[in-house]
Amino acid sequence: AEYMGGNLIVVAFGERDGIKIGQAVIAINDQAVKGINLQSGSAILDFLDDPANFPLSIKFCRPSLSVDAKLFTYSTLYALHAISASLSPERRSSGFEQIETDTFKINIHQTITGVKFVVISDLKQTGVEQLLRRLHDQYSDVLKSPWYKDESMRIKNIQFAENLQLAIEQIEKTGGLN
Repeated sequence: AEYMGGNLIVVAFGERDGIKIGQAVIAINDQAVKGINLQSGSAILDFLDDPANFPLSIKFCRPSLSVDAKLFTYSTLYALHAISASLSPERRSSGFEQIETDTFKINIHQTITGVKFVVISDLKQTGVEQLLRRLHDQYSDVLKSPWYKDESMRIKNIQFAENLQLAIEQIEKTGGLN
Protein backbone atom coordinates (compact mmCIF):
# COMPACT_ATOMS: atom_id res chain seq x y z
CA ALA A 1 0.00 0.00 0.00
CA GLU A 2 1.05 3.60 -0.47
CA TYR A 3 -0.26 7.06 0.28
CA MET A 4 -1.98 8.70 -2.68
CA GLY A 5 -1.70 12.46 -2.46
CA GLY A 6 -1.38 12.11 1.30
CA ASN A 7 -5.08 11.41 1.78
CA LEU A 8 -5.70 7.78 0.71
CA ILE A 9 -4.07 4.42 1.07
CA VAL A 10 -4.09 2.58 -2.25
CA VAL A 11 -2.83 -0.75 -3.58
CA ALA A 12 0.51 -0.10 -5.30
CA PHE A 13 1.36 -3.62 -6.51
CA GLY A 14 0.21 -7.23 -6.34
CA GLU A 15 -3.27 -7.68 -7.82
CA ARG A 16 -4.99 -10.61 -6.15
CA ASP A 17 -8.46 -11.93 -5.28
CA GLY A 18 -10.18 -9.19 -7.29
CA ILE A 19 -8.25 -6.39 -5.58
CA LYS A 20 -6.59 -4.26 -8.24
CA ILE A 21 -3.73 -1.81 -8.31
CA GLY A 22 -5.00 1.70 -7.68
CA GLN A 23 -7.94 0.68 -5.48
CA ALA A 24 -8.25 2.47 -2.15
CA VAL A 25 -9.05 1.12 1.32
CA ILE A 26 -12.59 2.19 2.26
CA ALA A 27 -13.28 0.07 5.36
CA ILE A 28 -11.46 -2.19 7.80
CA ASN A 29 -13.42 -4.57 10.04
CA ASP A 30 -16.62 -2.67 9.14
CA GLN A 31 -15.11 0.66 10.27
CA ALA A 32 -15.28 3.31 7.58
CA VAL A 33 -12.02 4.89 6.48
CA LYS A 34 -11.61 8.65 6.31
CA GLY A 35 -8.42 9.45 4.41
CA ILE A 36 -5.56 7.62 6.13
CA ASN A 37 -7.47 7.11 9.39
CA LEU A 38 -10.29 4.90 10.55
CA GLN A 39 -13.56 6.52 11.55
CA SER A 40 -12.49 6.04 15.18
CA GLY A 41 -9.49 8.32 14.52
CA SER A 42 -6.72 5.72 14.69
CA ALA A 43 -4.24 5.58 11.83
CA ILE A 44 -4.85 2.73 9.36
CA LEU A 45 -1.22 1.59 9.26
CA ASP A 46 -1.06 1.47 13.08
CA PHE A 47 -4.32 -0.52 13.15
CA LEU A 48 -2.90 -3.00 10.61
CA ASP A 49 0.32 -3.42 12.64
CA ASP A 50 -1.56 -4.46 15.79
CA PRO A 51 -2.09 -8.27 15.94
CA ALA A 52 -5.01 -7.74 18.34
CA ASN A 53 -7.07 -6.45 15.38
CA PHE A 54 -6.78 -9.73 13.44
CA PRO A 55 -8.51 -11.28 11.57
CA LEU A 56 -9.01 -8.36 9.21
CA SER A 57 -11.78 -7.65 6.75
CA ILE A 58 -10.60 -4.94 4.35
CA LYS A 59 -12.86 -3.41 1.69
CA PHE A 60 -11.46 -1.70 -1.40
CA CYS A 61 -12.88 0.46 -4.19
CA ARG A 62 -11.68 2.75 -6.93
CA PRO A 63 -10.77 6.14 -5.48
CA SER A 64 -12.85 9.05 -6.71
CA LEU A 65 -11.19 12.10 -8.20
CA SER A 66 -11.27 15.50 -6.55
CA VAL A 67 -13.26 18.24 -8.27
CA ASP A 68 -10.00 19.86 -9.45
CA ALA A 69 -8.74 16.57 -10.87
CA LYS A 70 -12.06 16.03 -12.67
CA LEU A 71 -11.92 19.53 -14.19
CA PHE A 72 -8.30 19.06 -15.25
CA THR A 73 -9.06 15.65 -16.78
CA TYR A 74 -12.10 16.90 -18.66
CA SER A 75 -10.28 20.01 -19.92
CA THR A 76 -7.43 17.87 -21.23
CA LEU A 77 -9.81 15.41 -22.90
CA TYR A 78 -11.83 18.24 -24.42
CA ALA A 79 -8.69 19.79 -25.92
CA LEU A 80 -7.41 16.43 -27.25
CA HIS A 81 -10.82 15.68 -28.72
CA ALA A 82 -10.94 19.07 -30.49
CA ILE A 83 -7.38 18.65 -31.81
CA SER A 84 -8.13 15.16 -33.13
CA ALA A 85 -11.23 16.48 -34.91
CA SER A 86 -9.25 19.24 -36.61
CA LEU A 87 -6.40 16.89 -37.62
CA SER A 88 -8.63 14.12 -38.92
CA PRO A 89 -8.48 13.49 -42.68
CA GLU A 90 -12.18 12.67 -42.54
CA ARG A 91 -14.37 15.69 -43.21
CA ARG A 92 -16.70 16.68 -40.38
CA SER A 93 -14.98 14.31 -37.95
CA SER A 94 -16.16 14.82 -34.39
CA GLY A 95 -12.81 13.64 -32.97
CA PHE A 96 -11.47 10.41 -31.55
CA GLU A 97 -13.76 7.77 -30.11
CA GLN A 98 -11.17 5.87 -28.10
CA ILE A 99 -7.68 6.33 -26.67
CA GLU A 100 -5.89 3.28 -25.32
CA THR A 101 -3.02 3.60 -22.84
CA ASP A 102 -0.92 0.94 -21.13
CA THR A 103 -3.36 0.73 -18.21
CA PHE A 104 -6.79 2.02 -19.32
CA LYS A 105 -9.02 3.09 -22.22
CA ILE A 106 -10.85 6.37 -22.66
CA ASN A 107 -14.02 6.17 -24.74
CA ILE A 108 -15.93 9.25 -25.89
CA HIS A 109 -19.36 9.40 -27.46
CA GLN A 110 -20.40 12.80 -28.82
CA THR A 111 -24.03 13.49 -29.63
CA ILE A 112 -25.26 15.51 -32.61
CA THR A 113 -25.76 18.45 -30.23
CA GLY A 114 -22.15 18.24 -29.01
CA VAL A 115 -22.74 16.66 -25.60
CA LYS A 116 -19.83 14.34 -24.77
CA PHE A 117 -20.08 11.18 -22.70
CA VAL A 118 -16.76 9.85 -21.40
CA VAL A 119 -16.04 6.41 -19.95
CA ILE A 120 -12.62 5.51 -18.57
CA SER A 121 -12.29 1.74 -18.32
CA ASP A 122 -9.94 -1.16 -17.83
CA LEU A 123 -8.18 -2.41 -20.97
CA LYS A 124 -10.03 -5.72 -20.80
CA GLN A 125 -13.48 -4.19 -20.25
CA THR A 126 -15.96 -5.01 -22.99
CA GLY A 127 -19.35 -3.45 -23.73
CA VAL A 128 -18.22 0.15 -23.23
CA GLU A 129 -19.83 1.28 -26.51
CA GLN A 130 -23.13 -0.21 -25.30
CA LEU A 131 -22.72 1.63 -22.00
CA LEU A 132 -22.14 4.94 -23.81
CA ARG A 133 -25.29 4.43 -25.90
CA ARG A 134 -27.28 3.51 -22.77
CA LEU A 135 -25.90 6.60 -21.00
CA HIS A 136 -26.99 8.77 -23.94
CA ASP A 137 -30.46 7.19 -23.92
CA GLN A 138 -30.86 7.72 -20.16
CA TYR A 139 -29.64 11.32 -20.47
CA SER A 140 -32.17 11.97 -23.26
CA ASP A 141 -34.96 10.46 -21.17
CA VAL A 142 -34.14 12.81 -18.29
CA LEU A 143 -34.11 15.89 -20.52
CA LYS A 144 -37.37 14.88 -22.24
CA SER A 145 -39.20 14.74 -18.94
CA PRO A 146 -41.49 17.76 -18.46
CA TRP A 147 -40.72 17.66 -14.72
CA TYR A 148 -36.98 18.03 -15.15
CA LYS A 149 -35.98 21.66 -14.80
CA ASP A 150 -32.39 22.40 -13.93
CA GLU A 151 -30.23 25.20 -15.22
CA SER A 152 -26.93 23.52 -14.32
CA MET A 153 -25.08 20.98 -16.47
CA ARG A 154 -25.32 18.40 -13.70
CA ILE A 155 -28.04 15.77 -13.79
CA LYS A 156 -29.71 15.50 -10.39
CA ASN A 157 -32.10 12.66 -11.10
CA ILE A 158 -32.32 9.58 -8.87
CA GLN A 159 -33.67 7.33 -11.63
CA PHE A 160 -30.81 8.36 -13.96
CA ALA A 161 -28.22 7.60 -11.26
CA GLU A 162 -29.82 4.23 -10.41
CA ASN A 163 -30.09 3.19 -14.08
CA LEU A 164 -26.49 4.25 -14.70
CA GLN A 165 -25.28 2.24 -11.69
CA LEU A 166 -27.23 -0.83 -12.85
CA ALA A 167 -25.78 -0.53 -16.38
CA ILE A 168 -22.23 -0.23 -15.02
CA GLU A 169 -22.69 -3.26 -12.77
CA GLN A 170 -24.13 -5.30 -15.63
CA ILE A 171 -21.26 -4.32 -17.96
CA GLU A 172 -18.67 -5.20 -15.30
CA LYS A 173 -20.26 -8.61 -14.61
CA THR A 174 -21.21 -9.75 -18.09
CA GLY A 175 -19.39 -7.49 -20.54
CA GLY A 176 -22.65 -6.39 -22.15
CA LEU A 177 -26.12 -4.98 -21.62
CA ASN A 178 -29.49 -6.67 -22.13
